[in-house]
Amino acid sequence: MAPASTTTHVLPMQLKIRDGLSDETGDYEVIGQPYTTAGGMSANVRVRRVGSEVTMIRVWGTHERVAVKRGNLMAFLSAVVAVVLLLLTAVGCSSVSVCLEQEKGVSASEGISASEDARSQGCAPNRPTR
Repeated sequence: MAPASTTTHVLPMQLKIRDGLSDETGDYEVIGQPYTTAGGMSANVRVRRVGSEVTMIRVWGTHERVAVKRGNLMAFLSAVVAVVLLLLTAVGCSSVSVCLEQEKGVSASEGISASEDARSQGCAPNRPTR
């Protein structure tokens, strides 16, 4: 699942690796850190054409704004959390919260140890009990 991207305008020195650029010649991905030349008046960035191995150095004035597509971090993190939850349920934990409590050594139920609570919910302990 690819994160949704948003378009923003930044100065060339604020470009980051994996930022996406588009113009009339095609779509590009930033593959190198920006650097300046000409006494700090020009900003250079190594880019790669999307879907190809063609690389080039793009040059902008340091004062120019560049339209950039950046991934949405929250959408990416949500996808990561969903994958982690799926993996936890795939290894046999019928109650993810109980398995997480087992890892922390804390139980939500009073009077029952975390490992007993986890075993009753179908979670296999992943480390020896003391």
